[in-house]
Amino acid sequence: MKSQRNTSPASSISAFILAGEASGDRLAARLMEAGGQVFEDISWFGVGGPKMDACGLEKLADMEVLSIIGFGDALRHLRALTRLADELIDAILARQPEYIFTIDSKGFSLRFAKRLRRALEGRSYQPKLVHMVAPTVWAWGAWRAKKFGQLFDHIFCLFPFEVPFFASEPAKAIFIGHPDADGKVRPMPDRDRGIHILLLPGSRTAEIERHLPLMLEASERLLQNHPDLRFSLPLLPHLHKQAAPFLTKFSLQERVNLNDNSVDKAFERAHFIIASSGTVTLEAAIAGVPGVVIYHLSWINRIFAKLFFKPKTPVLPDIILGTRAYPFLIPPDLSADNIALLAEQNLQDITAKNAEIARMSKQLKSELSPDGQPFDIRLVSALRALSS
Repeated sequence: MKSQRNTSPASSISAFILAGEASGDRLAARLMEAGGQVFEDISWFGVGGPKMDACGLEKLADMEVLSIIGFGDALRHLRALTRLADELIDAILARQPEYIFTIDSKGFSLRFAKRLRRALEGRSYQPKLVHMVAPTVWAWGAWRAKKFGQLFDHIFCLFPFEVPFFASEPAKAIFIGHPDADGKVRPMPDRDRGIHILLLPGSRTAEIERHLPLMLEASERLLQNHPDLRFSLPLLPHLHKQAAPFLTKFSLQERVNLNDNSVDKAFERAHFIIASSGTVTLEAAIAGVPGVVIYHLSWINRIFAKLFFKPKTPVLPDIILGTRAYPFLIPPDLSADNIALLAEQNLQDITAKNAEIARMSKQLKSELSPDGQPFDIRLVSALRALSS
C-alpha cells in the first residue's frame, strides 16, 4: 500500500484533492494552504468548491455533483457516481500525482478509493492515499474503520478519540484537531433590536428544499407571539436563487435577511439558531450560540439510522460531550409546529441558555485541542509526516 515515490518536502509535486460539500471545501482549502507551507511547489487538481478555487484548484468537477444525502440518495445516483469516479481515476493515472486526498464525503471517498486501488494493481505508480475526516466509527460502528484503514495510507482524524479505532489497521491515523476549536465564544449580542435568530438549513440544494420551508413556517409562528424577532439566512451566493422563492411564499422577505455572510461572522450577532444537523452545530457551540437542531430523513434513511446509528442524539457537540444541550427533531416528529414549540421553550430565558452554551464551548475546546495547538500547525505537521 505504501508509495514507491519518495518525495522531499521541498520538491515540486502534484496532488489530487476531492471535497463534496461546503464543510469539506473549507477543510480542503486549509489543507491546500498548509501544503503551500510544506512543499516548495505544489499544484492541485480535482473536485471542490469556491474556497478551493481561491487556493488554486484546477477543477475537474464541481463539488455539487457529490451533494448526496444519505443511503437512499446514494443508491439512486450510484451509476452517475461510479462514472464520475472512473473519470477521476483516468485523470489520476494520466497525471500521476504523488498524493491523493479525499476530504469527508465518506461514502463516495470509500468507493472511489476502492476503485482506485483496483486500477493501481500491478503498476509501478503507487501514490499515497490520504483521507481527511475519519469515518464516524463511534457513531456507526468499528466496521467503518476497517474499510477505510485498509484502503488509505493515512487517516487525518479531527477528534482525539478516533485514533485508537485505527490501531489495528494498515493506515496510520494522525490526530489533527478540529478547526472550530480555534474559535472563540462571542459576547452575547445586546437585545435592543430584539432577539436575532439564524436559520441554517444546510449547504446542499436538497437540504434547502427539505429544511427551509419548515424553518420559515416555524418562523411565522414565532413571529405571532414575538413580533420583535429578527431572522437571518446566511447562504452561499449560488443558493440564493433557490432560497428566495421560499421567502416570497411565506411573505418573509422583509423579516428574513437573506445574505452571503460567513457563518462564523453571522454567529457574532446571533442569539439563537434553528439549524440542520451537521458541523455547523459544532461551530455554533464553540461560538456559544444555543438553538434547535433538525434533520429530515427519508424512510429508508430512517431505517438505516435506526439500525446502525449508536448515539442518542445526532447533534455533534452533544455527541462529543455526552450532553443534551441542543434539542433536536427528526421524522416523524419533525414539523413546523414542533420547531416553533422547542424554540419558544428555549427563548424564554435566552440569557441563561447562552450562558449554558458558553460553558459548553470551553469543554469542547479542551476536548478538541487538549494541548492548545492551533489547527493549522497540526495540519502542517501531519503533511510533513506524509513524506517521511
